[in-house]
Amino acid sequence: MHREWRVKGLSAADARHAAALIYSSGPRSLSALFDVDDVHTALDFLGLAFAADEGQFSHRYHQGVHAPDGRLVGLVTHWHGPPSVAYRQATLQLLLDYYGEESTRAVIGRSQCLAPVVTLPDADRWILGHLGVDPAFHRQGIARSLVNAVEQAAQQAGCATLGLDVEADNDTAIAFYQSIGFKPLERNEPDAQGASLGLVPHLFLSKSLAA
Repeated sequence: MHREWRVKGLSAADARHAAALIYSSGPRSLSALFDVDDVHTALDFLGLAFAADEGQFSHRYHQGVHAPDGRLVGLVTHWHGPPSVAYRQATLQLLLDYYGEESTRAVIGRSQCLAPVVTLPDADRWILGHLGVDPAFHRQGIARSLVNAVEQAAQQAGCATLGLDVEADNDTAIAFYQSIGFKPLERNEPDAQGASLGLVPHLFLSKSLAA
């Protein structure tokens, strides 16, 4: 029987390990979005953005699990409702600081290609994302502990369902989510431009949080 890991808020000090974990949650999508040239990479940007105090990938919006030696070995994020103005402005500024104006325009253009494959939250649905676990700690109950923490947050907020998107060929992740009560609802295909960037079909899975 797996242990229940302590899930807690994260800090900028976790950035190096967090970047790799976030990237592992959707490497093809994140590369399609952020690997715009030979100099700027998704991993470098994710580390910078995680260390920031505001913005899409900020440590403020992630929870995680640490190994006994203090190293971050699992993390997750979740959201509900539209992002705040401060959140959007901070994300844009981080892009400009790292990529410059021209490449930021390219990233923003690429981000539009995610729309066909990523499901947005609605009034009754909480969204889980960026779930990543260090390979050395797989099958030790970390992912389940992280999902449990998100479920508790969603239930406390009064949401009836929890949803997530996963690459449709990620059989291991899909099997895990189904084992803890998620059911596939729809398959979403990238458009032609998204496919040319390396985006792949995604499944949207949902779980009822009703008592």
